[in-house]
Amino acid sequence: MKLLLFSIIQMCRRFLRRLYWFFRLSQSDISYPFEIHYPVVCEGSGRRSIGANAQVDKGAEMSVGKDGALTIGHGLHLGERAVLRIGRNAELVIGNGFKMEYGSRAFVSAKWNIGDQVKIATNCAIFSRESGVVGELKIGDGSHIGDNSIIDCAANVTIGEEVAIGPNCVLYTHDHDYKSESKAAWKGGLICKEIIIGDGAWVGSGVTILPGVIVGKRAVVAAGAVLTKSVPAHAIWGGVPAKQIGEVRRGL
Repeated sequence: MKLLLFSIIQMCRRFLRRLYWFFRLSQSDISYPFEIHYPVVCEGSGRRSIGANAQVDKGAEMSVGKDGALTIGHGLHLGERAVLRIGRNAELVIGNGFKMEYGSRAFVSAKWNIGDQVKIATNCAIFSRESGVVGELKIGDGSHIGDNSIIDCAANVTIGEEVAIGPNCVLYTHDHDYKSESKAAWKGGLICKEIIIGDGAWVGSGVTILPGVIVGKRAVVAAGAVLTKSVPAHAIWGGVPAKQIGEVRRGL
């Protein structure tokens, strides 16, 4: 009997939660046609504006905290269990044709801007990996981020236009001061530095980019490389740690 009562209570809670999500979505500024597969998570009292021809799949989330804002152009496709979560007083502006696939998560705690025709593949994680520090994210038009990639936004991250980042990449904008004997190496003070990837660059699969690195325009980073230093424009780098192994012919 107790198990039956517990099940009924849980069902009622789920129903009320989904009713709340529907209410929040109904308060959004949505242009039609709009295709949605319920349930869709919509927590928070912030503003949502979504352009026409959007498709939002089952279990996706578009939560916006108090005084936050989410603005998306037309042609959105938010995949199943994909998460856009905008914190209090934060803002995310996304252009047209944005696609975020199954299971990817973006937790926004500052002002972020994503351009047109940007694609984020499956199971990516984009947010600050340390509490108390937040950076801005900018992604230019036509850029793609591959499956299972991690972008740490403890400091600013700028990804230019037409950039390809392969699957299983890691972009880290923070490190720890590991020299103090009084603390564990991973508990030392934070060192945060921005990452910049220039227009037209190609970052291969499994690449790790460390804090403060700049990847120049149309540079190529070979699969599996670990970037500890900045990469000049039109250069090809590879290895661990990465070094120059070639050059992209200019004007192609």
